[in-house]
Amino acid sequence: MKKTNAPQKKSSKAILADIPTFDLGVLTPKSPPKNPQTTHASEQTTGISSSRQIRAEMRSKHLHDVDVGGVDKLVDNQLKRKGKELSVDDDFVDDSPKVPSVKKHKNGPYFAQQNVDYGVLRFHSLCDPSIPSQIQALLSPNALRVFRKTCFGYLLGLPKICMQNQSLHLLMKYELTKSTDSYFSVLFKGEKLNFSLREFGLITGLNCVNKFSDYGYTSTYVSPLMNTYFPNKERVEKWHLKNVVTNKAWANDVDAVKLCILYMLEFFVCPSDKDHVTFIDKFMFFLIESGNFESYPWGIKSFKQVIESVRHRLNPHVHSYLIRGCSLALQVWLYECCSSVSTELATRCSESIPRILRWSATKGQIWLTAIEEKMIKPEWIKFTNMIESGEELGVLNLPDKIQYEDEHGAQPSHVPTAASPSFEPKYTDCQEDIESVSSKLMKLKKGIVQFVEL
Repeated sequence: MKKTNAPQKKSSKAILADIPTFDLGVLTPKSPPKNPQTTHASEQTTGISSSRQIRAEMRSKHLHDVDVGGVDKLVDNQLKRKGKELSVDDDFVDDSPKVPSVKKHKNGPYFAQQNVDYGVLRFHSLCDPSIPSQIQALLSPNALRVFRKTCFGYLLGLPKICMQNQSLHLLMKYELTKSTDSYFSVLFKGEKLNFSLREFGLITGLNCVNKFSDYGYTSTYVSPLMNTYFPNKERVEKWHLKNVVTNKAWANDVDAVKLCILYMLEFFVCPSDKDHVTFIDKFMFFLIESGNFESYPWGIKSFKQVIESVRHRLNPHVHSYLIRGCSLALQVWLYECCSSVSTELATRCSESIPRILRWSATKGQIWLTAIEEKMIKPEWIKFTNMIESGEELGVLNLPDKIQYEDEHGAQPSHVPTAASPSFEPKYTDCQEDIESVSSKLMKLKKGIVQFVEL
């Protein structure tokens, strides 16, 4: 009889080499009984050898199996029961094709990513709405009368209002992707709202139509104001100007008015940067001292600063935003487009022209969620684009309307023609409103009578 050699015990490396890559060795009630001496049975009784082996088998199955979704769950569950974690082998080269997993954010028509945790965001608006009231308190009665006659005199009637920076956050959150460098668009409750240079002029009353000019300025210009109040300085910092104005360190009312105009421009109308890092352009001194500031297009300059600060800026990885220009105009625009503004946010106090003089807001520290609760979530609140009145068209010199892009392409807009007289600050009260309405009714009656007689 031939002697049969006893089966030799295989090493662990040999066992691993015999493991087929197409079977996990998982038994079901209907599975045929298996030989306990097979490697699958020994694996089942001894358990999983290591996480590295599991990973190798998974990689092989991903290459050859059609559906391996169940394998991933099985291996993960097995490793969890064993108290092990999946790890990546540094010495293993995976030749299987890799598909990058890109997490797509469904923003819809919005530019900013929705349903993303942006964390705590800080918005710093350089526009200081308290500047007009400061100037009114600092100037003497005679200087105040002179200031009121300038192109910025109407801004002294600005009600008490503070910047609500989270309102800018709200607008940036719902900004549409199709916003361009010439306008800013948002979508509230299915209504597309557009903020262009025309809306900016309608709100602020600033010059938005004239062309830019240097008025013959040269770099060799010598400024009397700089020589008197900032001697031995080639450039003047903003905080130096602030010190002179707030301390009333001027020699006469004429200089006081000029310095306050510069103060209004640098801190309210066209602020460009923080006080301690910004130098005032000598061209600004030239404009004020020559009187050419009256015809300079400050509205265009300020509008560009605002749009560049907010358009396509909101980003989950950015937590601090610096808003340049007269950003108060955006805040007032939000109020004007809303059908009902909660008194906890702002109060409409008049029907003055321009519209920046109509609103008062004393609560500045408001969370974004609170603004959404008051303006977005209530179903009865609607949003519509601003429509200029005939009186506004007769008082303000507004730029032409532009074409806005939407899903249907460019939409043309027509502007009613109206006379454009020089700007005169207008202050209205109840008596003036009643008289205006009465005069319009009388004219309407006369027109009806003349028509009937014909």
